[in-house]
Parts: sequence; C-alpha cells; structure tokens
Amino acid sequence: MSRAALETFVRRHHRYAHRQLSSLEIHGVLIGATEAVLEEYFHGEHRDKPHDTRSAAKSVTATLLGAAIQRACR
Repeated sequence: MSRAALETFVRRHHRYAHRQLSSLEIHGVLIGATEAVLEEYFHGEHRDKPHDTRSAAKSVTATLLGAAIQRACR
C-alpha cells in the first residue's frame, strides 16, 4: 500500500468532508491484512465509541468469507 496515497486520502477527507452537505460521513477507516496499516477516525469519532453499523457487518462478513473460499480453492 502506498503511504502517500493513504495520507492523501485522509487529508482530502478532513479538508472536504465538512464543506459538502452531500458528502458521506465516514466515521472511521481501518485498513490492514495481518496488521493495521491505517486507522483513522473523523467527525469526533474514536475507536472506543460504539458505532451503529446497522447491517454493514453482514456485507463485510459475506465479502470476507467469499474471499477466503476463493483463496482456498486456488
């Protein structure tokens, strides 16, 4: 992963997220494989604050399971 690309993403999100009413209110980003590569929070959120994820966990779980099955079948 490009450190410069990740830093640019975070800077741009901080800079533009508050200016546009239509922007997504991303609460946090966590990117990693075997260890965390990027962990950043926005809009006053932090890692210890519970988040209302609604049904997002189902989508993420299905995606990860599919990726694991695909990898195992190679």
